[in-house]
Amino acid sequence: MRESPLAASTVATRDYAAAVWVDSRNVAVCPAMNAYRQSLVDDNPIPPPAPNQHCPPVGGACFGGPDPSTP
Repeated sequence: MRESPLAASTVATRDYAAAVWVDSRNVAVCPAMNAYRQSLVDDNPIPPPAPNQHCPPVGGACFGGPDPSTP
């Protein structure tokens, strides 16, 4: 079975609620992020990458918001 590219997570208390919607239909593999994750598994951590600098933009978007180079 294939995982859905769409996901929602919620958390709530009596006074606060937060929700996150993730749409990963147009994502790309980021070698820097994969290397960082593997370093954690290998118990030899490397500094975490900065996704906006170390991962390729996909479809006019980058990590955390729209690609600033598009009008």
